[in-house]
Amino acid sequence: METTSWQMLTTENSGLSANYVTDIVEDGDGNLWFATYGGGLCRRSADGRDWQTCRAADGGLVNDYVGAVTVDKSGRVWAVCDARQVDDVEYTGGLCVLSPDGAWQTHERSAHADCIVALEADCDGTLWCRMGSWVSGGSLAVTRCDGTRDGPDRFHADEWQAFDGATWTAYDGSRAALEAWYPRRPTLPACTRLGWELEGDTVWFLEIVQHPRPSLTVEIPGMPFPSFGMMGSVLKCYLTSYNGQEWKQFDLPEGFNHGELAVDCRGHKWLSLRTLGDIVMGAGVARFDGEEWTVFDEDTGLPTRSVMAISTDSRGNVWLSDHVGGLSRWDSSNWIEFSANQEERDHAPLGRALEDRQGRLWFRSKAGVVVYTP
Repeated sequence: METTSWQMLTTENSGLSANYVTDIVEDGDGNLWFATYGGGLCRRSADGRDWQTCRAADGGLVNDYVGAVTVDKSGRVWAVCDARQVDDVEYTGGLCVLSPDGAWQTHERSAHADCIVALEADCDGTLWCRMGSWVSGGSLAVTRCDGTRDGPDRFHADEWQAFDGATWTAYDGSRAALEAWYPRRPTLPACTRLGWELEGDTVWFLEIVQHPRPSLTVEIPGMPFPSFGMMGSVLKCYLTSYNGQEWKQFDLPEGFNHGELAVDCRGHKWLSLRTLGDIVMGAGVARFDGEEWTVFDEDTGLPTRSVMAISTDSRGNVWLSDHVGGLSRWDSSNWIEFSANQEERDHAPLGRALEDRQGRLWFRSKAGVVVYTP
């Protein structure tokens, strides 16, 4: 690839208000919205000529630490502001919405839920939130939503909530949430923001299932009862699909567990990461064609085993980001590696890419935004 196809946007050469970009979304007019950590919310016009910044000091946002952003069908921009402490100053989090007429509203999150990990508006305009926990300094940040935490952090949560602007509805478990979300799923983007992947009318996701552990008999000398049974459980992860009527489960390759999941335009499912207890161990990536898994590692040309994010584009390419800012691409036959220092990326991990309507890929990071123009 020619280096002229790449561009790095920072506060020095663009209208970004902070280099730490946590999320990117495109609205119906082709404008791009950038959630930044410490710089509020930035809007880039569709032609790239105009930048605007929304900050808490201007009214609207409750603070400038925006963890995620989405746009609903009416053009309202929803932003999650994280609750956090900076230089001994406590910042209260909240769910803020900007209407097309420029008016702001702030909504309280559901009182009995943990933090918001991801959010997406469905085809009816209802906001869906994936809930999780984030502990910082020994306290729970109640609205923590740091979009650059790709990898297994996006899949630990097992509770979803829907917000219609007035009432929160909680769903306990991925299947209950998916059955409720499915009839109202958005037609665009094809890649959802909730950890689910769309392939036509079928939704794919990684499901963690709790299986009972075989009983363990323990003999205790001198006790009136000769033994007792100890029961427990073991967690196992599956690739699961749902088409609105039928559920299917598929075993993962040996050694793989919950992590990144993506579906390319050829229908292949891509999985990365494995876990050993609480330790994440890089295991390369695996591709599922509906019947068999193909595992890619160093022996098959994979540049890195430590994959933080998987992105797919409309041309059939699969992009892998590692933990030091390296980027690799699968073009249906070969892996191509781009160095971690290319375009001055400062070793910052790249999150999932947004493909805009012009086919450009926008990768968010803690050092700015990397743009690829094919």
